[in-house]
Amino acid sequence: MCHRRIYHHPYFSFAISILTCLLSGFMQVKAQQPSWNATGSLGEARTRHTATLLANGKVLVVGGLSIPTPCCRTATSAELYDPATGLWSVTGSPINPRYDHVAVRLANGKVLITDGSGVPSTSPISAEIYDPDTGTWSAAATPSFLRIFPQAPPFSRPVAQ
Repeated sequence: MCHRRIYHHPYFSFAISILTCLLSGFMQVKAQQPSWNATGSLGEARTRHTATLLANGKVLVVGGLSIPTPCCRTATSAELYDPATGLWSVTGSPINPRYDHVAVRLANGKVLITDGSGVPSTSPISAEIYDPDTGTWSAAATPSFLRIFPQAPPFSRPVAQ
């Protein structure tokens, strides 16, 4: 009669025990399904705008085209969304209304917008800076050329000014 001896490594049963505990714990956890919740509405419905997360946790929405009526009017306002309250509020309006532009939060907390298209058939060759502390816009250095449909690189943190 032939007997085989099965060799068990001392860590083998320990690893099986750990794996069993992990799997049983995993099976007991029920994942929560993501969901959407209603919140406040923008004062002016728009498309082709930018939304920038500010250092204070609010979101700055700038420019775009108004929808649905009158169609294709450049939105001249800027609004702030406060996730803590779920409410929108009007803030200072940019100097040059624009859409299809780019917005970037700078390291100092201010927001730079530039390029894009402006009121029908014009394109603002300009740049502006929004100061969240005062809610005002100021002119920045003029870009050397116009970019339509510009894209900002995805930064993991604000860029230096």
